[in-house]
Amino acid sequence: MEAAQTLMWALCLVPELPSYDTLASHDLIKQIPSGDMIDFIKSSRLRDQSEIDRARDIAESWHWRSRTRELIERGDAFPDDVKMKAAGFNSYHDFIRLSARSGAEDGTIPPCIEEDFPAKGKAYRNLTEGEWSEVRSITAERHYTLNWLCGYAPKNEWDETPTDT
Repeated sequence: MEAAQTLMWALCLVPELPSYDTLASHDLIKQIPSGDMIDFIKSSRLRDQSEIDRARDIAESWHWRSRTRELIERGDAFPDDVKMKAAGFNSYHDFIRLSARSGAEDGTIPPCIEEDFPAKGKAYRNLTEGEWSEVRSITAERHYTLNWLCGYAPKNEWDETPTDT
């Protein structure tokens, strides 16, 4: 449903994508015209590429946050890099704080909670396992779909769409 909702948004069938902590409603399928599909395809139009690119950048930011939490949860060591330490980055949390602040300032994410991405009314790091699973799923599906729409898939093959962060 997240992929369908994202495609519907790109085709201007829904006005906006909900926040990254809100699941797509199955009722959205009812908004897809059920008449002549050829007419539907001929009359369809994509949003401006700049709007789709911005949505893709936002999805990538959320997916990065999800993957960073995964690194922390797994206990992966923060890279021991002199340049990063000289820049003031000594932990994953330092990167998260900077990314959250920057994203809030440029409108990529809503205002931070406790210097983290906001989700489910709390800091992303405080999501329960179930909440994190839900937000992670929303994020991955949107990122995948938007990368496909932006032409990142080799030979435009849906199943080959990368979601690097």
